[in-house]
Amino acid sequence: MHALLTGATGFIGSHLIDELKKHKYTITALCRKTSDITYLREKNITCIPGDVTNPQTLQQIPGKFDIIFHIAAFTQEWGPKKQFHSINVTGTKNLLEFCVHKKIPRFIYMSSCSLYGFPNTPHPINETHPIKPAGIYGTSKHQAEQLIWNYGKQHNLFVSAVRSPIVIGPRDQMILPYIINMLTHNKFIYIGTGNNTISISDARDVAQCLRKTAETTKANKQAYNIKSFDATPTQLITHITQQLNLPQPTRHINYSLAYFIATLIELKAKLLKQKPQLTRHKIKVLGTTRLIDIKKAKTHLKYKPTYTLEKTINDSITGYKNP
Repeated sequence: MHALLTGATGFIGSHLIDELKKHKYTITALCRKTSDITYLREKNITCIPGDVTNPQTLQQIPGKFDIIFHIAAFTQEWGPKKQFHSINVTGTKNLLEFCVHKKIPRFIYMSSCSLYGFPNTPHPINETHPIKPAGIYGTSKHQAEQLIWNYGKQHNLFVSAVRSPIVIGPRDQMILPYIINMLTHNKFIYIGTGNNTISISDARDVAQCLRKTAETTKANKQAYNIKSFDATPTQLITHITQQLNLPQPTRHINYSLAYFIATLIELKAKLLKQKPQLTRHKIKVLGTTRLIDIKKAKTHLKYKPTYTLEKTINDSITGYKNP
């Protein structure tokens, strides 16, 4: 099967490349001119210059493809609304148009559990849970999902979406490095007790689920929740500090107070046109309970999480120490 992959130079994209190569896919990566393609060269992946925000570059893509894996996205928790919309929404629409034009039969979209927001409930969240996107990012991912469902119906495309909560693992350049930096400088503070439970995905499990979604007929026009394990922030931080021989943080802050402080920091950052050091999104991620139900993926896709908290952190820290 010949797959066209966006976001191949990113975190999840790199693991999807490993997964697809393991299962004998032919892979072509769509890469912006500014992207670092070192890893793709190491894996002998064909790179084609292109940008999902520029439909003219898509029209020039040669070759015939059996499937598109759309992983590329603006995943920051802070940034201009126009940028989120341009990359996550318009970019997805441009790629769907290309899919229709080239008569590519399958389109798999990397979505997000940010569509559900942070309801702070102990009840597991399945795919029928009310959509209440968290922030600009969550809204843009929801809008992109609506596009794929519409295109799937109108053009008889095989479309599917994989929704994940926070994703960590080897090669993570965002979440774990941030936590490690905070721990190293003794700045980490638990939000509330630190005993709320959150669902977490290992990028390698996400890649497995994306591939299985592409290969399963039941997945057509379906969304799937994905996760690897559940853990409390205390369990997560304890394992990281043990692996790095760092002191365990002992400070806690009330959730409401932390949220209020983050709101002020965001307002100041907006006035100064700077990136805030603390956001309400981070407070929600680490301070609320959000359990993701993956029964549907287990049933339809025969998905089985491979990675535990311990294995994910161990592998990630090894990669962090030896980049």
